Parts: sequence; C-alpha cells; structure tokens
Amino acid sequence: MRLSSTVVYVGPTVSRVSKADTLIIHPANETIRRCRIGQALEDRKNLKASIVKEGLNEPIKVFANSNIVIGGNSRLEALKEEGCEDIPVQELPRPQELIQLYGQSKEIDPMHPVVLSKLRADNTRIEVPVIDRFLAAMQGIEAEGGNVSSERKLEIMRESNIALNTFEMIRKLKSGYYDKKLKADVEAREDLYKELYEYKQGKDVAGQFKAQYQDFAEKHDPKRRTYDQSDEMDDLLDEFPWDTLQDAVLTEVAHMRKRDWFNKCNEKNFKGAMVHHVLAHYFAEFWNTLDTDIHAITVDNQSRYDIHFMKGDKIINSIEIKTTIGSTWSTVCKKYGYVLLYKFSAEMNRAAIITSWLDKTWTNSNGKELWKAAGKGAALDAKDLYEYGKYDVRLGSMYVENGTVKVATGDIDE
Repeated sequence: MRLSSTVVYVGPTVSRVSKADTLIIHPANETIRRCRIGQALEDRKNLKASIVKEGLNEPIKVFANSNIVIGGNSRLEALKEEGCEDIPVQELPRPQELIQLYGQSKEIDPMHPVVLSKLRADNTRIEVPVIDRFLAAMQGIEAEGGNVSSERKLEIMRESNIALNTFEMIRKLKSGYYDKKLKADVEAREDLYKELYEYKQGKDVAGQFKAQYQDFAEKHDPKRRTYDQSDEMDDLLDEFPWDTLQDAVLTEVAHMRKRDWFNKCNEKNFKGAMVHHVLAHYFAEFWNTLDTDIHAITVDNQSRYDIHFMKGDKIINSIEIKTTIGSTWSTVCKKYGYVLLYKFSAEMNRAAIITSWLDKTWTNSNGKELWKAAGKGAALDAKDLYEYGKYDVRLGSMYVENGTVKVATGDIDE
C-alpha cells in the first residue's frame, strides 16, 4: 500500500484506513515524548528515515471505534510530515472499563487511566529521558485521583519505565521531604528540579538529589555548614607556623619511610590518607599555640570537614585538608570554605602547602566551577586554583612553565 510518494506500508493487514486529519495524537504523548534535543531528537530523525527507506511496518493503534492514537504517535507525526493522507490503523478491543463508560462506539476520554496505561506501555519501547518518564508516571497517578495503592503505584512505575527509587528522588526534589537522619523537613529545590526538566547537560537525578540533601544539611547541621571567610581567620592563618607544621609532618613520614613494608607499599591512596591524618593532628596542635580564643579540634569521618574552629562549645568555622602526590586534589563531595591543600613529592621528603577560601559560586577563568565532577566525587586542579587567583602558598610555590601550571615542593632538611 503506497501512502505517499515517499512512503509505502509493508506491515500486516489492518482494521481500517483513516484520513490523517481524523486521527488525534494523544494529548499525553507530549509529556512522554517531550524531549527535542540530543539522542531523543536523533531517534525521531532515524524513525522518519527508516519509514522512508524501509517502509512503514507497523500500523497506528487505537481502541475500537476511536480516533485517539494510543500507539504510534511519533509514527503518525512522521507520516504527516511525509504528506501521507491515508493512514493504516489497527483497532484494539475496548477493555470492559471503557465499554461500561462509553459503550462500543462513543469516543473515549484520552485521560482515562486505562488509556494512559496503554499509552505508557507502548512508549516503553523507546528511549525517553528520565524526567519525562517521571512526568508520565505522575500524570498516571494524578489521573487516578492521586491516592493510589502501593501496588498500583509500582504498576504505573513499570508502565512508565522508571524505578521507584528514581521516581521518589525526583518527587522529593520537587516537593521536599522529611529526613529521619537530620530529623528535619528538607525543603523542595525547584532550581535543581528545573535543571532536570530543561535537560541541563551533566545533571542527573542522583546528583541533584544528593545536592538537595547536602545543601540543606550544611544549613541545618553545624558540622556540615560552610562558614564565611573572615579577617580574623585570615590573620590567624598568616600567623600560623607553617614551617613547624611541615617539619613535624615530614618527621613522621621519615619515620615511616624507614619501615620496609611502607617502602614496598604501592598504594598511593593509603600513603596519602596517612599523611592527611598526621597533617590534621599537627595542624590542630600548632593552631592551639596561637594567641587566640579560637580553638581547633580534629573531627571524625562523619563530619564534613577535617578541622572545626571553636569558640567555647560553638563551631565558628572549619577547614578541609586535602593531600595529593600530583597536582589535583580529590574529594567524595565538593568542599567549600577554607581548604588546606598539601602536595608531597614521590619520595615523600618534600612538600608544598597552599591555603584558600572557596565559594561555590566562584569559577575559574573559563567560567567553570572550581570543583569538577570526577568519578563518584569531585576534583580541584592546581591550574584552576592558579587562574582563580585567591589562594596563599604557605610553602613551596605555584608557577607556569611552558603553559603548564606546576606545584613545586619545598626542600626539607632531614
């Protein structure tokens, strides 16, 4: 059957042939197939090209005596674009729920739950961005009054091809939720939800949900909060005995380097972690020799930062310590506020120390965020810190050589 000068129907026998302008693209299909960028747009182009090249091998699907398309909405759009006027249609039997409401011939409500279920099931065959699968599932739940059983909710999730956990993370982004660990209501984040809705590159559901939690936790939990930069803290960092700190740390490292097992250990992360804990211990010890009522304490791994600065029993600021053997410092989650960046040489007998105060709104010279996503965490590169320009080199140096930013370690007398 030739449908136009460019399209031939090569599929099975159909129930009827309908005029293109009598068929109604399902109004909810725009929710499911909303995306018009990236892979989704490429899929649409490929579908149209395939129909022209290989022919239409599957008819448009409707319920009996209905013109509302429940299967093949995108195919119908492609056929119309190719000038097809006569469309092959396959009629499906009306479910009993629709017969009771509309009989065998009356036009059906496209937003009836049974119709939406069929539409969602048909669209599971295609790749749909996760945010649009969420919207389709929400649409299904709302069409059934919003108060569906847990079993029915899971069924709608399956029809929408979205995991319940993913659905719940997006819902919590949009509406907020109560967190048992924090014992507080975590506020909705329309900004983070909007980035998903607008398909912002590099944004995924798990990352947005994590950001929602962490941003709230920073405000709610003093141990996680990002504190402001202050002249008092800056002055004390200038007074801090950095040479004494480095001598103490490298004395400990030199002691470990005398052990055969340590020298044979090729695990850089282990050595870096060891230096990290030694550094935190001595930093707090030497800070507390300064003439100030601000007391430094090391904190356990459950806290967001490594050192808390206290006035009495109140946390007034914090600092994060990061170590590296290269020129990039890594973290499980992005850390802002005061940072102490420590680089040691491969022989672990030289080191450089840099301090900075980082704000999450600040960017490097290319307008990129200083902490960049890296694997399951984030990384801060010396190049970005150098271009950013708001740091202090306490020991060693940072410089550019042949267009490359390098961190030079300082000499230490053993």
